[in-house]
Amino acid sequence: MNPLATFKGVTILTFLIVFFTPDLFGQYFGRNKVQYEKFDFKEFNTDHFRILFYEDKQPFIPDIGRMAERWYQRISEVTNHEFAEEDRKPLIFYADDADFRQTNIVPGFIPGGVRGLAEPLRERVVMPIQPNHNITHHVLGHELVHSFQFDIARRMELNMNELPLWLVEGMAEYFSLGRRHTQTSMWMRDAVLNDNMPDFQDIAIQQRYNPYRYGHAFLAFIGGIFGDETITPYFVKAGAVGPIAAVDSVFNVSSGRMIEDWHAHMREYYEPQLENRTHPDEVGEKLLAQELGHGRVNLAPSLSPDGNYVSYLRDRIPFGIDFIVADAETGDEITNLGGVDEDPHLDDIRFLTSAGSWDPENRRVAFITFARGNNEISIWNVRDDRIERNIRVRGAPALENPAWSPDGNTIAVSGSIGGRSNIYLYNLETDETTQLTDDIYSSMEPQWSSDGETIVYVTDGGPDGTDFDKLDIRPNRMGLIDVQTGEISYLTPFGEATYSNPHFSADDTSLFFISDQDGIPNIYRYNLETEQVYRITNVMTGITGITEQSPALTVSRETGDLMFSIFSKDQYNIHRLRADDTGEELIEEPMANRDAQERVLPPYAALDENIIAGYLADFDKGLLPSDTEFDIEDHQRRLGLTQIIPGHIGVGVTPGFGAQVAGGIGFLWSDLLGDNNLILVVESRGRIRDIGGQLSYINRRSRLNYGGLISRVPQVFTRSRIVQEEGERVLDRFIQRIIIHQAAFITEFPLSETRRFEATAGVNWYVFDYELERFFLGTGRFTREDIEDPDNLFLATPSLAYVVDYSLPGFTSPIFGGRERYQVTPLIGSVNFVQAMADFRRYYFLDPVTIAFRALHRGNYYADIDDPFSTEYIGFPNSMNFVRGYSFFDFRSEECSADQDNCPVIDRLVGTHSALASAELRIPLFGTPQFGLFTFRYLPTELSLFADAGLAWHEDEPPVFKFERRSQERIPVFSAGVSTRFNLFGALILEVYYAYPFQRPDRGGNFGMQFIPGW
Repeated sequence: MNPLATFKGVTILTFLIVFFTPDLFGQYFGRNKVQYEKFDFKEFNTDHFRILFYEDKQPFIPDIGRMAERWYQRISEVTNHEFAEEDRKPLIFYADDADFRQTNIVPGFIPGGVRGLAEPLRERVVMPIQPNHNITHHVLGHELVHSFQFDIARRMELNMNELPLWLVEGMAEYFSLGRRHTQTSMWMRDAVLNDNMPDFQDIAIQQRYNPYRYGHAFLAFIGGIFGDETITPYFVKAGAVGPIAAVDSVFNVSSGRMIEDWHAHMREYYEPQLENRTHPDEVGEKLLAQELGHGRVNLAPSLSPDGNYVSYLRDRIPFGIDFIVADAETGDEITNLGGVDEDPHLDDIRFLTSAGSWDPENRRVAFITFARGNNEISIWNVRDDRIERNIRVRGAPALENPAWSPDGNTIAVSGSIGGRSNIYLYNLETDETTQLTDDIYSSMEPQWSSDGETIVYVTDGGPDGTDFDKLDIRPNRMGLIDVQTGEISYLTPFGEATYSNPHFSADDTSLFFISDQDGIPNIYRYNLETEQVYRITNVMTGITGITEQSPALTVSRETGDLMFSIFSKDQYNIHRLRADDTGEELIEEPMANRDAQERVLPPYAALDENIIAGYLADFDKGLLPSDTEFDIEDHQRRLGLTQIIPGHIGVGVTPGFGAQVAGGIGFLWSDLLGDNNLILVVESRGRIRDIGGQLSYINRRSRLNYGGLISRVPQVFTRSRIVQEEGERVLDRFIQRIIIHQAAFITEFPLSETRRFEATAGVNWYVFDYELERFFLGTGRFTREDIEDPDNLFLATPSLAYVVDYSLPGFTSPIFGGRERYQVTPLIGSVNFVQAMADFRRYYFLDPVTIAFRALHRGNYYADIDDPFSTEYIGFPNSMNFVRGYSFFDFRSEECSADQDNCPVIDRLVGTHSALASAELRIPLFGTPQFGLFTFRYLPTELSLFADAGLAWHEDEPPVFKFERRSQERIPVFSAGVSTRFNLFGALILEVYYAYPFQRPDRGGNFGMQFIPGW
C-alpha cells in the first residue's frame, strides 16, 4: 500500500505544530518566561545599526551608539568586510540583566551568566547595559563580531551550525579583547601546568574545554604567527570544508603540525611563568573542592564575622547552583538553600557578580536574587533555614554585592539602572534608602570598615578615570567613601591595574584586595597608614571567580582570616588562610606592568604589531563626536518573516490507486522584539480534502500572554482486504477520514517562573468522511464510492489549569524538584461531561541517583461509557497514563476465556476514569563526567528500576481495591521491572523496558518500548 496514504504516526503537520508552535499552545509542564514589565521601546539609526532601547532608563544609549560605530570600523578592518548599504543590524538594549532575562527574542531561558547574545535568524544583538562599563564595552564588541560572522556566512552561503564553538566564540573574544587578557592567560597556564592541551578533536568538546578561552588563545596564536588578517579567511574556509582541512588550505600547514607548534609554543612560553610561584594546592588550606566531596565550581565565599561559617555558591550536579553554608574549619555542609527551585518567590540567584554577606550576629546571610522582574536582597536565616525577608531597593532595579553594616542596621549594596551604578544604603529598621554615590562612573563591591564609618568599593571614576568623550574605559580602582560626609578618596597602589574584592582588615588599618598588577590575579594588602603594599599570595594560576570582577575574596571581620577561590585544573576551589599565617612579602616598588608576559597571549612578539592591537589602542578611529545627536523615534512593531520551518515532500505510487504527493512547510513571522508571533503550518497529504494547516498568533508583550489559533487537521486511517466478486479478485481499501476543525483563544498568566494559570476557550468540530476505493485486479478497473458517515460532532471546550514546575531536567527525565498540574475541562455540545485531571510528581536527588514518585488521575465525570472522548486507557504505550507491562498490543487470545463475552484482564484497563501511581529509582548510566556513572556523552542513558500501579473504572462499575493475580473484577493492576531510556541526539527519548505484570499470570514478563520522555 502507499505509505503516504496509510501512515498513522506523527504527520509533518503534527510535528510542526508540537515542536515549532511556541510553548503557549502546547506546554503541559515547563517553566515560565515571565514578562514582568511592559517595555516601551524607542529607536534611532546610526550608519550601520538600528538601536532599540526604552528611553527613560538608559542615559548612556547615545554613547552606546557611538561605541557600536567604533566597533564596526574596528571589526570591518580586521575582517575586510562591510555590511551592505542600508542593511542596518538591530541592536537591542535592556536597562539591566533582570530586564534582559524577560526578552522574547529568544524563546528559552537566559542563564544568569549570559551578558549578551547574537541571534542569527534576523542578525539581532541583544544585551543589557552592565553596571561595569568595561564589561558593556567588551560584550558589545564580542556580539558585533558575531554579527559580522552571520553576515559573512549568509553572503558566502556557509552553515554556521557546522562551525565549532571554539572558532565562533574564540574569534569574537580575540577580535574584541586582543592579546592582553588575564583570564585567558590564566586558563592557558593551568592547561600547561596540568598537561591538558587539546588537539582539534578535543577542543570541540565544550564540557571539557572552555570554547571562549581555548578558542581565544588558539586564534591569538594564529594571528601572531600568520597575521590577524588570515583569521577571517580561515573562518570562511572552515565553514566550507571544516576547521581541520581549512588549516592546510589557508596556512599551508597540516593541522597536526599546527597543533604541535601551538602546544610547543605554549609550553615554552608558560612554563617559565610557573617558576618561583606557589602551586594552587599549596596556598593556605584547601577547604572546598571536588576532591573533598564538594562541587567542581565553588564560588563567592563569604566568612561570618566570627570566622566560624562560610556561605558560598556551588554548582549542582548535574545542573544549577546551590547556595550553601558550611563550617569554615572543616568544610562540612551545615545547610543548603537548594537554589531557588522550592521557593515560589525567587526566580534565580545572582552568582556571577555577587556574594552573600553576614549579619554581625552570625545568624543571617543577605544575598541577591532575581524576583518579579527585578533584583531583591533576600535575607536567609541560617539557623531557622528560611527566607525571612525580601527587599527591593528604591531606584535600583539591578543589585550586586550586599554588605551588612557592623551594627546590623544597614545593608550597603551596588545598585544600577541603565548602566549607571551607585552605592545605596538600605536601613533595615526604617525601610529607607539612601543613595551614597551619585555619578556616571561604575560603583561596585562595597565593604564596610569595622567601625562602620567608611565603605571601600571599586570604581572607574576619580582622577584619570573613564573618559566618556573618548569612550576610553579605564580599569577599576579602589574608592574610600566617608558614610557621613560622602567624601571620596581613590587608591591605586600599583598605578594602572585592575583592582577588585577590597576588604578592610579586622583592625581597619589595611585593605586586602585582588589585583592583576603583574598579569596574575593575586591577593595583596595595602597599609592605609604607611601606604606600603604586601603580597599575600603568589599562585601560579590565579585568585579569581568566573570573571575578573566576580567575588573571590572574603575577610572575617573579627579574626582577620581570609578565604578565597583559586582556579586550578579547570575548577574553582575555596581555600582558607589564617590571619597569623599569611607569609606576606613587602613589595618595595609597587608598579603595575601592563605588558607583563603573564597577561599577554603568545606569541609575545606580536603584542603591538598587528591589526587588533592597533585598533584597540586607537580610541578615536571610527568614534563619532561626543555631541552627536540622534533622531529618536517610537519603535514600530511590524511582523517580518523570521523563519521558514523545513518540511518535507514525498511521492508515492500504488498500483491501481495512482500517484500521490505529500508535503508540509511552516512559516514564522514575528516582530523585532519577539513579542508578537504569527505561525502558519500547512500540509498536503495527496488530495485536496487532505490539506491541513494551522494558523496561530501569540502576544507575549506583557505578563498576561494570550493568543489564538484556527486549524484544520485531517486524520486518515485505512484498512484493506481482497474479496472475490463475480469471478474477479477485488482489492478494497476502506478510508476513514476524520477532519478536525479547531478555533481557540488561549491565555497564560505566570505567577512566577515556576507557577502559572492557563485558560482556554475553544470550539472543535469533527467531520467524518468515509469512502471505499476498489481496484479490480483482473480488468484494472478502479471505482470510488462514499460510505455512510457517522454524525459530525461539535464541542465547546473551555478549560482552566494550574501548573507548577520547579524540576531540574536530566538527560532523559527530571532528576530534582517537583511538578504538578490540575485541570478542569467541560465538554459542551454533542456530548456533555467534565474532564478533570490531577498530576503530581516529585523527584529526590541523592547524588548520583534520583528517586521519583508520581500520582495521576484523569476522570470524565457525568459521562457515559459510550460517549466519544470519554474513555480513558491505561494500556496504550506512549501515553502519560500507561502501566508498563499491560500494552494492548501485547495481549494474547489465551489470556481471555473463550466462553465469556468480555475479557476482564483487558476490560479493567478501560474506563471513564483512571488513576496511576509510579515509583522509579533512576541511575544515570552514561552521560558526562559531571553526571553519569560512565562518560559517554554521545548517547546519554538512564537505567531505572520501576513499579507501576493503575486502575480504570466507570461510575456504574466502581473499582474493587484488592490485590489478586486472577480476578473477574475491576481490580488494580501492578507491574515492576527495569527500564532504560536513551537520549537520541537530543531530539527523541526512547524507553526500552522489561516489566512483570502481576495481573497477567498467563503472560509473565514482557519487553516493550515507547518514545516518550521520562515522567
